[in-house]
Amino acid sequence: MYTILVGESNELVTSVKERIMQRSKLVDNLHFLVEPTYKGIDMSGFTAMLEYLTPVGREYRTEVLVKSQELYKDRIEYKLPFDTKLTREAGDIELQLTFVKVTLDADGKDTQMVRKTSPTTIKILPISAWSDIIADSSLNAIDQRLIQAEAMIQAVGEMAQYIDDNKADNISYNEEENYIQLTANGEPIGDKITLKAVGTNVTSIEVNENGELIVNYSDGTSKNIGKVGGQCAGVYIPSYSEDGILTFALSETAGEPSYSFDIDSTNDWNPVGDEKTTYVWNKL
Repeated sequence: MYTILVGESNELVTSVKERIMQRSKLVDNLHFLVEPTYKGIDMSGFTAMLEYLTPVGREYRTEVLVKSQELYKDRIEYKLPFDTKLTREAGDIELQLTFVKVTLDADGKDTQMVRKTSPTTIKILPISAWSDIIADSSLNAIDQRLIQAEAMIQAVGEMAQYIDDNKADNISYNEEENYIQLTANGEPIGDKITLKAVGTNVTSIEVNENGELIVNYSDGTSKNIGKVGGQCAGVYIPSYSEDGILTFALSETAGEPSYSFDIDSTNDWNPVGDEKTTYVWNKL
């Protein structure tokens, strides 16, 4: 890890130096360590910005540094990965740091504090000349293909793992809350589907020890229909509505019929009563 210390004199001192190769990408880190206080001022609230000039094109660029959550060897730590923006050109990169903090008082007046360091250099070593034959703005074509292939392999592997972890392989039913839900590897996935009652249904029919026919319903209720077997369980009493519908109702006792009707009004049957019918029956 390429490490630079920020001293009390605002000098940038390289404490750990590494070989940084041209066009290397995200494998090395630029590491800055700052004392927590500077002339009695707490530096933890400052924003750190790296300013640098590229070796060949002399382009001015900036990067806002990200502060680590914990101190490193009692110092505030900032890390910046060496990207192709930094390593595109071989040669000496000139850089310096700027620390900025803005505060507001009770009256809304702002106070701006700026701390700058002296410049230093980082050497970017050139790669072999044959690599430069393949022109590219950041990485050469071979490197790009290798990176793309590796990224595709990683993406396919992650997708396969995601599908294996999240595919539905079973379904569960929660009897207490009356819902069903898909599961993957024993874990619930997706939305719960609450089952709604669509009516009361017959779940079972049985004859008890007293010879009575018991009908059990899905809502937990039961109904005793009556005796079955040797004795009659009831009497079906017919009725005929005005719109010509013939129905039978189950009754425990037979009653005296107080009505008469003709099953088919289109024939020449006489109404049922004391009168004798004039219908001529043919022998079969």
